[in-house]
Amino acid sequence: MPFKHDDHSSSALNKYNELCRYLSSLRHPVAIAFSGGSDSSFLLDAMLKHCRVPVHAVHTVSPFVHPDDRSAADVVADRLNAPVLHLEWNPFNHPEIIRNTERRCYFCKSFMYKNILQHISKLGIALLMDGTQSDDLNSDRPGLQAISELGIITPLAQFGLDKKDIAHLSYLKTLETPAVTANQSCLASRIETGRHITHRELQLVAGVETMLSQMGLKNTRFKIGTGSARIFAPDISRVELEVFFPEIRTIMSDSGFGHLELSAGP
Repeated sequence: MPFKHDDHSSSALNKYNELCRYLSSLRHPVAIAFSGGSDSSFLLDAMLKHCRVPVHAVHTVSPFVHPDDRSAADVVADRLNAPVLHLEWNPFNHPEIIRNTERRCYFCKSFMYKNILQHISKLGIALLMDGTQSDDLNSDRPGLQAISELGIITPLAQFGLDKKDIAHLSYLKTLETPAVTANQSCLASRIETGRHITHRELQLVAGVETMLSQMGLKNTRFKIGTGSARIFAPDISRVELEVFFPEIRTIMSDSGFGHLELSAGP
């Protein structure tokens, strides 16, 4: 059933129209850091429709990116008929990131976006956009400081578009964004703060979450701590989650982890 054009719909459409007017006013080529998630997909769609200048989508590929996210980015880009530049970079070259302190996201965003800026500058592009939306501004996200310091534009947040607005407008515009079913967060976020990040543990996280997704468990997170791991599945009950425990325990045992905690339900 379509959404009714109530007060929220009118407010969201007003914000979107402001966004579109801004995009149409740009006079130089622009790039977007494109993750394939719902926010950057929504922004890319708007840019392609309203920018009168070339739009370049850049998807960074690293050990921190879940394979499902890259696939989702390609699917969305194909549906939007947008060519995507896959730009590889290696966070393991930066000890500040791998130490995994509370400032990890700041260092990660800083190095990653500097890499993008350096690359697009060779293409004659000076303006880079990011899919940060207004709800993100109300959470503890050290990476936002790096985005601000580097002068990266966040038009969704600038015009007050939040998660609810984006979902609402995407429905009204029938924008298909299959990437919302992907993991949509950095794999390093699954490693306990203060615990050094390793290739092995990132691969374990990706493997377990892919297996759970294939079993039909969406929005599930596999988090690693000191000597233990924890599965957080908010969409199902603990009893339902325990059905999958033998397979998960086998994978963990093969990877050297002997203790598993289950956390299910809302």
